[in-house]
Amino acid sequence: MWWYWVVFFSLMGCSFIEQFTHLSKKRAETICFIYMCFFLFVGTIRWNQELGDWKGYNWVFNWEDITSFSQVFSIDYWAFEPFFYIAMRIIKFATNNYTVLLFFMVAVANGCFYRAAVYINKRVMTCAGNFGDDRSIILTMYFAFWATNCASIFTVRTNMAVAICMMSIKAIEEKKPWKFIAMVFVASMFHFVSIIFFIAYPVYMKKFNIEYALLMIWIALAVSVIGLERLIPLIGLLGGRYAQKIDTYNIAKGSNDYPYMSYSGVFLTIRAMANTILILCISLYIKRYLKFDKRFNGLFNIYLLGAFVQSLTISYNLEFARAAIFFINTQFFVLPYIFKVSKVTNRNKYIYFFGYSAFMMVKMYSLLHSAPGYAEFTTIFSK
Repeated sequence: MWWYWVVFFSLMGCSFIEQFTHLSKKRAETICFIYMCFFLFVGTIRWNQELGDWKGYNWVFNWEDITSFSQVFSIDYWAFEPFFYIAMRIIKFATNNYTVLLFFMVAVANGCFYRAAVYINKRVMTCAGNFGDDRSIILTMYFAFWATNCASIFTVRTNMAVAICMMSIKAIEEKKPWKFIAMVFVASMFHFVSIIFFIAYPVYMKKFNIEYALLMIWIALAVSVIGLERLIPLIGLLGGRYAQKIDTYNIAKGSNDYPYMSYSGVFLTIRAMANTILILCISLYIKRYLKFDKRFNGLFNIYLLGAFVQSLTISYNLEFARAAIFFINTQFFVLPYIFKVSKVTNRNKYIYFFGYSAFMMVKMYSLLHSAPGYAEFTTIFSK
């Protein structure tokens, strides 16, 4: 596991330089681009692994037998969502190389996240007002990105869809609903659950207050009275893959053999909610100083929505709770705002950096010990 920590401490150092020197945004973004290329390389060369559903995608890829380009679009059974499955079949026909598919997956996940991070790092003026400022936090975003999920090098369809949804935040700030709808639709063609991100558009510009808190409490109470087990099957009325997914995830309330299930369900629930609650507390602290920052408040609203979705679903089924990831992944953008708190002294900034780094270290350690597959990283060069 040593190389994970090499990347961790290198990003920690870059984050320190970003926050305590006069590193320009352009140079910070260039460094992140170099990291993105590294993540792309590492995610492409991985081989014969349990993580990232590597074997599942590989089995479907090898199962495909496509002898002509027209056959790419002749599909009797959709193993995955349309855009991803067609891309897989095109790669199968054109190259018959699984590594190319891995490259495509990591490129979408990392490329879209990079685009989103670069935008969030910018100061822009739109018809909705001014967003952002001159202080760079993109390297600090990448620090959290690596510590939380290894920068999506173990890419699955969810990572790709989440990254596209993060990129759609630009359309929200520009008040371009049709562009936003188109981007979320594209994301849903990689993972259907991302359709839930449509809620982010009306929520982004809202001002969080006691009324919304009470509304969330009432919704939570209503759900608890009705019973989530009665509401979730209604999604199956949409038919097709939605119904198929509901049936799959609803079996024994998520008792399927997923890698992270090496932990007990109770421990996973406590760990997930403790992480979410801590981030909410940090965000509320930041909000005291940045209550007029439109971008931070919008990102915080999305994260808050994710925390709400997670709290409703996690006790029912850990698989359903994964829908919250489309919202709570804004943590990569929200947490670095601790360094944008106004009237921060140099002494406080050092304290913030130490606390931020310690939190990331705990997240990295927890991630690497969440599944045995992290202990060995086999590559295509050793197959």
